[in-house]
Amino acid sequence: MRQIYSLGRALDTIDFRCLLTLEPTALPALDAASQPALLLADGRRLSHAELLARMAELDVRLHLAESDVVLTTWRPDGGCDLLALVALGVSKGALVVAAGGGDLAGTRHDFGVTVLAGPGGTMERV
Repeated sequence: MRQIYSLGRALDTIDFRCLLTLEPTALPALDAASQPALLLADGRRLSHAELLARMAELDVRLHLAESDVVLTTWRPDGGCDLLALVALGVSKGALVVAAGGGDLAGTRHDFGVTVLAGPGGTMERV
């Protein structure tokens, strides 16, 4: 967490009026063409372009929208597909719910799941 706002005086806080006078700080420079997006378990570096390409492939298959709820029981396996699915869901405004075992039928019902993603990369629209 970078900032906490308080409605009154609090220890180690900055008065809100002072925040308005602070100088802006530069964001870190990122170069998607040369910086890797991910370091995979096998040591391979995945570029931003490769991650975006995988997200696009998944989107062709799933057509995620902001009204979708993606339930994944897929455990991270060192590859990029689970991350690509989560990134796609977030970029589309979908809700991504991760669940271990337990009452998956109840979880599907409670969250109004529209897409299931399971072990081994199985994905289906329900």
